[in-house]
Amino acid sequence: MHYIITDKLEDYLKVILQMPKEKQIDDVLKEFIEQDTDFERLEEDDKIYMYSTLKKILKLIHLVLKYPNVCPILFVHTPLTKRILEDAFYNVAPTIPTILNIKIEVMQ
Repeated sequence: MHYIITDKLEDYLKVILQMPKEKQIDDVLKEFIEQDTDFERLEEDDKIYMYSTLKKILKLIHLVLKYPNVCPILFVHTPLTKRILEDAFYNVAPTIPTILNIKIEVMQ
């Protein structure tokens, strides 16, 4: 059951990005995940998948915030994942315009 719901990803991104910047990405993710009731219901494999996915996305967001002219590439396994991430990025773009610099490519 490796899937991400667009609204949930948007919620993750918005909440995480509002937390203090001095915290490490791991600390921020752990704190947020501990408070997320939906995350508790996931199976262990799905928790690991969500955690690693969010960590990768946060690292890319940090990169495009720090270097606005950089266009990192995020490789995903399915077109559905690409569409979900693109939808979430477009919805977060009013707050973080450089998030649209992240290019998402399907690697099959």
